[in-house]
Amino acid sequence: MHELMPEDVAAHAWLGGRRRMVGWGQALTLTVSGRHAIRDAARAWDRLRQEAIVTSLCDDATLPSFPVAFASFGFAAETPGFVFLPEVTVVEIPAP
Repeated sequence: MHELMPEDVAAHAWLGGRRRMVGWGQALTLTVSGRHAIRDAARAWDRLRQEAIVTSLCDDATLPSFPVAFASFGFAAETPGFVFLPEVTVVEIPAP
């Protein structure tokens, strides 16, 4: 997947067993903090998803087309959390 990335860009990645994703560019970054940071981020993300316009280059109509964000939250309420929506996301779903 890394061969698809432009050179000299900051990228985010999720390299899980069932799904791997890389994203670059910045469409949106949300910063949250406080006791309800995750709840606040989820509500903001839900609003964003409802208004999102997603372009997919995949010809497989059975695959969903939706915005993908990377997020990070601290364990302490005063630690800021971040939700990052890249401009470009490449998702690889390995065959079962």
